[in-house]
Amino acid sequence: MTRVVAVGAILFSVTLLCSLVASVGVCSNDLTGASLLNALSDMRIGTDTDMSFVFFAALVDVGLQSYCGNTLRNLGSASAQTLILVPDSAFERASIVMDKGLEEITSDRVLVCEILESSIVQAALNSRDVRDGDELSTASMRMPKLRVDVVQDINVRKLRIFTDVGTTIADLFATDVALCPRLSAVFASELLIPLVESNAFPSVWKISKSLPELSTSAEAFRITDSLRVIFESSEYDGYDGTVGRSSLQTCVFDGTNHGFRAYFLPSNRAWRRFFRKTELTKSALFSDYSLLLSILLYTEGQLTSTQQSIDLKSYLSTSLVPGQLLRPVGASTILSAFPGQVEIPALRVDVDISKVSSRYVRISGGSTSSRFDNTAVVVAADIVSCTGIVHIIDDVLVPPMLTAFRQLSLRSELSMFTDLLRAPAMHELMLELDTPSETNIFADSVVFAPTNVAIRLTLNYIGWTFEDLFQRDALLRQFVTYHVISTRSAEGAPERLKFRLGLGPEEQQFATRLAYPILAKSYANTFQGTPIAKTVKVLSTRRGVKKFFTPRHVLRGRLNSARFIKSDIPSTNGGIAIIDAALIPPTAEFGVTLYDRILRTPTLRVFRELTSVLGLQREFDTQGFGNGDCTVFAPTDSAWVTLLADLMTTQEEIANRATAMLYDIIMLMLAPRTEEFQEIERELYDPWLSKDALDGDELVTALSGYTTVRVL
Repeated sequence: MTRVVAVGAILFSVTLLCSLVASVGVCSNDLTGASLLNALSDMRIGTDTDMSFVFFAALVDVGLQSYCGNTLRNLGSASAQTLILVPDSAFERASIVMDKGLEEITSDRVLVCEILESSIVQAALNSRDVRDGDELSTASMRMPKLRVDVVQDINVRKLRIFTDVGTTIADLFATDVALCPRLSAVFASELLIPLVESNAFPSVWKISKSLPELSTSAEAFRITDSLRVIFESSEYDGYDGTVGRSSLQTCVFDGTNHGFRAYFLPSNRAWRRFFRKTELTKSALFSDYSLLLSILLYTEGQLTSTQQSIDLKSYLSTSLVPGQLLRPVGASTILSAFPGQVEIPALRVDVDISKVSSRYVRISGGSTSSRFDNTAVVVAADIVSCTGIVHIIDDVLVPPMLTAFRQLSLRSELSMFTDLLRAPAMHELMLELDTPSETNIFADSVVFAPTNVAIRLTLNYIGWTFEDLFQRDALLRQFVTYHVISTRSAEGAPERLKFRLGLGPEEQQFATRLAYPILAKSYANTFQGTPIAKTVKVLSTRRGVKKFFTPRHVLRGRLNSARFIKSDIPSTNGGIAIIDAALIPPTAEFGVTLYDRILRTPTLRVFRELTSVLGLQREFDTQGFGNGDCTVFAPTDSAWVTLLADLMTTQEEIANRATAMLYDIIMLMLAPRTEEFQEIERELYDPWLSKDALDGDELVTALSGYTTVRVL
């Protein structure tokens, strides 16, 4: 391009000297390709290889034998006209864009006539009189108007032309070349390619393969091609005729049903940004052909039959208007959560119309989640293909199909939790997590997903296997729902949940989807009354911070806690956090009582045996030691060995002869809470925790004495 401009600048100074030279054999009925070359040669134009016009002259000879012959023979006969001459180098570049060889162009007489007729301006073009924004009428029916862009560069006034139905901008040089009294010539740096028959341009597949910045999109097209063929053949059979099928690899499309499309293709940088914000890997996404195809189809938009003049040029950036709506391809089937029932909203196109030749275009997808800014900006516009117009965008629009369940299923380390969701007993919850927010009353749910290792360790601690969960539906539902936060807060306010780890207070309490009767302390620690939502707490503390001031976050359930491995993984209907431990539901079926804890702790064997001797198993298992929660300071086996050695006795002797002393020792190790509360209204969970202890705290023990706890 730089070389053509330089040569054109030289020509501009040269041709001013020969602007009054009349050429013989160009005007009236004597115009031929040879006569045009001779006229240019007489004025010493076209001798340079970079500014040769041999191919344009060949087109003139073809055009004289076609339907545009009369137009060419009558050039300059009635009124002033200007012929835009295009050099051979520009034709070579245009042939690459059109994916046609020069021989193929000359053999297409319709294309030849369109090129020639769009090169005939129905007026004299004088660089001193033309103004910025002027329209030039041509002899073409498909490209009837050319628009002028005037650029003042220091002391040089430069002219550029473009068209609203084309994608090329051409610089003009030497605007005063006179071919005959009423016919002048002007030289253009590029060919304004007319949008004639669509097969004059390459397929979307070839365009994506030829542009390095679209290599990731090209790979996505390749691996989803077979699925796309099935989709295209079934999507439009018997459809209402407002849209039409199309093909990426060939130029076969349903033109009568408006098969043209606007293809908004993500650049490689856009794909990298998408992987970062969704925390997906390329291998995981590209292994899910259905989701990958939905991402591609979501940014392939079509105008509907209610919008007029639907043809190839309708999808150019210069044809788009602010607020334009494009129907995503497959909106009612592959992109919809309920095929045939709920259709995905249209894409909105925002255009800055203040710029004419280079417009700012932005597309916006459906606002499926507060976690996605579902917009993208066009960084390269108006690449013409045989089935539509390609626009390169700077971000990947997230389709509704990227739900929380889809995010879970794409991660191998969460395969066990995903299998639990797929169980028949969890069908309702799975459908909820796989439904976009527009049709989902539980929008913005958050899933705390334990890893496969975490699930195995937790089940091993309880004494079950993974298969045991599938044998008892109640256990399965309790285990899964305890890891899902409802959209309602713990107080029941009907507000959408917008959970972001680390952005809230240091302690947040959330209601889970697990509803279970409360634990009634006054009724021997049994579960009584109406089920209520069990809660979990998210603790964020900056005490003892790590480097770079990264806060520590803990998810605390009733019976155990977990740390966050990853958090705030977005989806179109909520978020996902990956945790390193599975939370144990506080239910009777799971049965993790004080006695169960003691039983499952290997270092508390002596303590367990001594409590059994004293007959306290029932209290530790169900009845409890008061109205409130109890904290047990259980000595380890080594601690008992030390005590027995100090007392100069054995475990058997103290169990048989000193049961009263043994009872006092154990009662001294128990610190029950004695608060009174209304069990019908809420479930109180307020045991003594070491993290809340202060130096010198005094706790009332079951021995009705006092135990002083000192924190060092």
